[in-house]
Parts: sequence; C-alpha cells; structure tokens
Amino acid sequence: MSPVDESDDVDGVVPVDANAVVSAVAAVIALAALGLTIQQTRMTRAHNRLSVQPVLDFGETYRQGERAGLQLRNVGLGPAQILSGDKTRPRLPPPPRLFRQISDNAINGDLDKRTT
Repeated sequence: MSPVDESDDVDGVVPVDANAVVSAVAAVIALAALGLTIQQTRMTRAHNRLSVQPVLDFGETYRQGERAGLQLRNVGLGPAQILSGDKTRPRLPPPPRLFRQISDNAINGDLDKRTT
C-alpha cells in the first residue's frame, strides 16, 4: 500500500485505509463490552447484597409438665448479628379482689376460710 498523499483529496475528504476502519470499530466494540461488563458487575453485587439477608424467627414452646422455652432462629440466607437484647414480660392487669383473697388464703393454708 502506498502512503496517502494530499493529492488524492477530493472535496476535503481524506481517504481512510480499511485497516484503520476495522481497528476503530474493534476499539468501539471493546469499549462497549467493557462498559456493559462493569454495569453487569454492579448489578450482580447489588443483587447479591439484597438476596443474602438474615431473617430472624422468634418462637416459644410450652408443653404441659415441661419447661417453657424461647427460641430465636436465623432462617435467612445471611449471618445475623444481634447487637443488643432485652427481655421483658407484658404487664398484666391486677387480679380481681375475690381471686386475690382466695390465693392469699391458699398461700396461708386457710382454704376453709369463706370469702365474701
């Protein structure tokens, strides 16, 4: 191939070698592929972050004649971090006056005592 000289200019258009066109198109395709790969990697990381999360399940067990139990299980796909905890029991209303009197009599051993 001969080098391009300016005498071949027709109306300001410089003739381009076919190898230069193929190289330019290959470079554009490579950059597009790189951009799509970066985008796909970001989307995959975001998906993995959202899909691997712990799910805590709280349960309680009580069988007649056995001890009661509380159970906290991780049923999700990721590790669960428990940073703090607190155990409380619900506040119950006070028992009625008659029930209190009967239970007091039972504690004191006075079951035969009548309540009015």
